[in-house]
Amino acid sequence: MRIAVFEKLVPGGAWRAFEELTKGLTKNHTIDIYTFFFNNEACPNIGVSNNIFKFKVNRLYLRQPFGFLNMFMNFINLYLLDRLYLKISKIIDSKKYTAVVVHAGYYDYIHTPGLLRFLRTPKIYFCQEPFHRYFEYDPFQKPWLSFNIKSLFYLFNIFLSKIYRYVFYLYDRINIRHADLVLCNSFYTREYIRKEYSISAQVNYLGVDADRFRPLGLERQNLILSVGHLTYRKSHHFVLEAIERLDPRIRPTLVIINFPVSPNDFYKKYIKNLALRKNVEILFYENISDDELILLYNKAKLTACAYRNEPFGLVILESLACATPVVAVKEGGIPEIIIDHQTGILVKRDIRAFSSAIDYLLKEDLIREKMGENARKDVLERWTWQRSVKDLENNLYSLLKEKR
Repeated sequence: MRIAVFEKLVPGGAWRAFEELTKGLTKNHTIDIYTFFFNNEACPNIGVSNNIFKFKVNRLYLRQPFGFLNMFMNFINLYLLDRLYLKISKIIDSKKYTAVVVHAGYYDYIHTPGLLRFLRTPKIYFCQEPFHRYFEYDPFQKPWLSFNIKSLFYLFNIFLSKIYRYVFYLYDRINIRHADLVLCNSFYTREYIRKEYSISAQVNYLGVDADRFRPLGLERQNLILSVGHLTYRKSHHFVLEAIERLDPRIRPTLVIINFPVSPNDFYKKYIKNLALRKNVEILFYENISDDELILLYNKAKLTACAYRNEPFGLVILESLACATPVVAVKEGGIPEIIIDHQTGILVKRDIRAFSSAIDYLLKEDLIREKMGENARKDVLERWTWQRSVKDLENNLYSLLKEKR
């Protein structure tokens, strides 16, 4: 098949999924990649195909002292972005591809690309999570300002920002309804999509590169990993508070690995202050390479995941592939990955229960090692990218059969 693939993503799980799925498709099919970049960012480096078509978007913005008006400019920029989607769709349709695989776009928020409204070629949209998540509460998202003229502008921008988010939300809902087939990463996400968009999606599980993410035979150090963006939703503070409850004689160092989309200094400062108050040793790593990440997975005794309703959790698969058990909150798509008390431990969102699970695995070396062995075995049986790509190919063939 000749397949066009569209993406505009930021570093993280969705990008990893695009990269690995596209790489897998190139083994049996001809792949062209379409993406865009803004005038204020570097041209993206995509190494999974030689045929890459990049489009530049001139994003309009005003400098200080008129920066507060940029919220108005966002509505114009959204219109310009939609016109770019129309342009890209015409190019794709003119080249007579067999099918198009569309991944999410990123423009202030992750969203369903408008490309889907314009394409006439059979198209699949891989939805990692609905847009609605961006309406969730995050106490560290907004700075506190004293009441002055600056705060008045800030409050005005908050009002406009809410309107803009709802416009984007409607834009997202309209676009996703034009996909011929929507794929998602878990049964939890499928239900989430049904609830938010009133459409049905097909589960296409993701995977992990078990050849790269593997046990290295290193001696385990007294470390616990918490991996994810520095946001309230990733709940690094929850993990820290659970560690604080452990006996100081065995209390591990918490290693937070962050792949920032944009810096959240408020949350990071909160975490540092919390660690000082709770007497928990903490280390931060940012934008590290896969090799460094694999090394840390192999050094740690376990990975802790307290994510709030995470749609899937590639971090968990990476840890399990390195034979590092996971203690996780039983929410979102995570229970679909972890086999409780075999490859990790699942608990409710309760700090005492979470702390007890960590304490248990830290003290029981043989059980922890056995869980690590089980985790590695389970990954090889159920969670490879080869299986994910095969499922994607089958979904493409099913769609084309329906279109005939």
